[in-house]
Amino acid sequence: MIFDFKLPKNIEDEMKKAVSGGYNFYSPSEGVEELREKIAKKEGSKLENTLVTAGTSEAVNFLFAALVENGTEILLPSPCYPQYPSLVKLWGGTPVFYKCDENWLPDINDIKAKVRSSKTASGNRIKAIVIINPNNPTGAVYDRELIEQISNIAADNDMILISDEIYCDLVFDKKFTKAVAVAKGPVVTLNGMSKCYLAPGWRIGWMNIDNFKDTSLKDAILKLCRLRLCASTPAQYAMAKALENETKHIDKIKVELKARRDFMLKKFEDLRNEGIDINCVKPEGAFYAFPYIMDRENRWKSDLDMVLKIRDNAKVLVVHGSGFNYTSPPDRKYFRIVFLPPEKILNEAITRMGDYIKRI
Repeated sequence: MIFDFKLPKNIEDEMKKAVSGGYNFYSPSEGVEELREKIAKKEGSKLENTLVTAGTSEAVNFLFAALVENGTEILLPSPCYPQYPSLVKLWGGTPVFYKCDENWLPDINDIKAKVRSSKTASGNRIKAIVIINPNNPTGAVYDRELIEQISNIAADNDMILISDEIYCDLVFDKKFTKAVAVAKGPVVTLNGMSKCYLAPGWRIGWMNIDNFKDTSLKDAILKLCRLRLCASTPAQYAMAKALENETKHIDKIKVELKARRDFMLKKFEDLRNEGIDINCVKPEGAFYAFPYIMDRENRWKSDLDMVLKIRDNAKVLVVHGSGFNYTSPPDRKYFRIVFLPPEKILNEAITRMGDYIKRI
């Protein structure tokens, strides 16, 4: 995969200033206060509810380490970013998946059914409901009413709402709604600088722990933060400056990504006109799509077999749908494709895929 988006110059300069200015020491385990203040403002949270982590991945790991015990269930979307079920299992819990509809929006009735089935005499086995908005791998964006419904289910059943909002600034056609803005119960917001600020290698993420009756979960997570000392100090100071300065690069990225999304969808339409039955729901955010190829002839044993054959024969790498804990009908082979590359690369990749499929 070839991407052409670069770290904004102003953020690069702030990192250089931080390093040359001597900000190379251990910082507070909860994060640099200057950055936490900017994050709290961005997220609609409070300073004391904000923790900086070494990427959003560390935030998820710490959250489940503190929350999950043997027998704990966490309700996750299907399809789902693989890190979530993996970390639930790592800490002894059980991932339970709720369905999404044909537009990849959470199925409220299925969420309610899963919650009802988790009730026991001693309480709920499900401790939290996770939403990923905008979604990886589908690019779906949830509206305010849907988030309110999920939030109410969580609050009414003494569950935590966990909202992964790492792609929140990359929404094309809809207005983005933060979960904390509508949640009436406990909500943990996860975010970071990897995607929208084009610095995944800096490993700066954060979590905001809001609307809790006590500080027990936050205190447990803070202990884990102290065990690893701190996130990158110069990167934290640079990110604090980035959050207070202009973010014109995000508007530019959104224009480019929307054009690339539309180009990708047009290429899929061209493939359909050539006899390849490929279908895709239009992504409304992030930079992923989750299409499927109709396979009534059983040309491939599974979606994994299909993407491996595409890799070997077309030299194009996509991810099989079942890798995201999604079970599809046998005649539909789902895969995730990334539309970050320039149109020239997307054109070549999708053309190669089509040429391979037409040959078999």
